[in-house]
Amino acid sequence: MLTASSVMPPSCSTRSAIAPSPHRRNLLPHTQTVVVTAPAGYGPPIATTDRAPMTSLRTRLRQWRKGLRPETLDTESDRRSARRFVHWIDHGLLRNLWHNQSQFAPGAWRSNYPDEARIAQLAAKGIRSIITLRGTAPTPWFLLEQEACARHDISLHGVSLRSRAAPRKSALIELIALFRSVERPFLLHCKSGADRAGLASAIYLMVIEGEPLEQARRMLSARYIHFKWTKTGVLDMLLDDFAASGETDFETWLTNDYDADALQARFESA
Repeated sequence: MLTASSVMPPSCSTRSAIAPSPHRRNLLPHTQTVVVTAPAGYGPPIATTDRAPMTSLRTRLRQWRKGLRPETLDTESDRRSARRFVHWIDHGLLRNLWHNQSQFAPGAWRSNYPDEARIAQLAAKGIRSIITLRGTAPTPWFLLEQEACARHDISLHGVSLRSRAAPRKSALIELIALFRSVERPFLLHCKSGADRAGLASAIYLMVIEGEPLEQARRMLSARYIHFKWTKTGVLDMLLDDFAASGETDFETWLTNDYDADALQARFESA
């Protein structure tokens, strides 16, 4: 039987009392009384004692998670919530242990998502621009990055790339245009620095540095914790398609021949 504890986030406490069934054969009650208490520091309880259907509990749990994702940093409370989200839910704790950072071309670096402290360090080392491949939606990670970059006089640029689905042609064209205009030295990043950052680095090497595909595709490798047998292997297939086309200029192939939907369909059927 599905219980409140089976869908609760860690550290939440619950109290439940199953409502009596009017019929002995009705073994699964339709409602139950639930109190959900959020972990310390994460705000008030998300539910009060109430005879609510389990679907209502799930809705309230979703609302609780959404409450951890402020869409502005207007208050210090918003900022604390954003930092907690990035640290605990967006895997910031792991990124503190390993940055997956390296230089892949003159004036060009790649890494996983940099927190506020790392952005300060990057500024001290002379980084002038950051390219986030996670988009510019008002998420906790983008808001904190935007604020930190402004504080340290770093230009922040955003392009939304997908890692577990074929990247949109328009996004890749936008990325190449940005590569040509961005102030160097720059750092590009995604969430973990493995997949989207790898593809973007490979494209930079081919289009900007004139490197051959064989050299560029090394940016997508286990060294950076990229594994082609996972869903992110669609990025490898993109480069495979370019290689099979016989075209030598990636940008020309991208503009004339690349079809994200067709690539995704072939990847899913493989």
